[in-house]
Amino acid sequence: MLRAFYRVVAVGTVTLVGLLMALNVIFVAFRINPFYTMLETWSNLALLPFSLIGAFFGIGVTMLWFGMMWDCAFTSKMRVWSKVLWLLLLIPTSMVGALIYYSCVYRNRPSGNPLAPDKRIPA
Repeated sequence: MLRAFYRVVAVGTVTLVGLLMALNVIFVAFRINPFYTMLETWSNLALLPFSLIGAFFGIGVTMLWFGMMWDCAFTSKMRVWSKVLWLLLLIPTSMVGALIYYSCVYRNRPSGNPLAPDKRIPA
């Protein structure tokens, strides 16, 4: 369940950031007034869905960040120096580091008990 939550947050965050960057490029390229000036005229009730989506992904990315630090420090079977280097990336870069760790390490690990021996590697 937690693995699915991390996947939703990681994919949703990357999608949202990409969408916002694309909108900014479009606004600059076509010299359209920025989106936030249009939002000033909307009522608070109309802005509620956007606020809830932003709050979900804001809290979700924070949980993803702490979860990836926890996974790196305590549950992964990496060597100590690998853990130290990943933690040095995760701690100062927060969201970006968590998304990189999720994509490179966490997502590629088989689900189940993270401390169980890996059956793909012969003993």
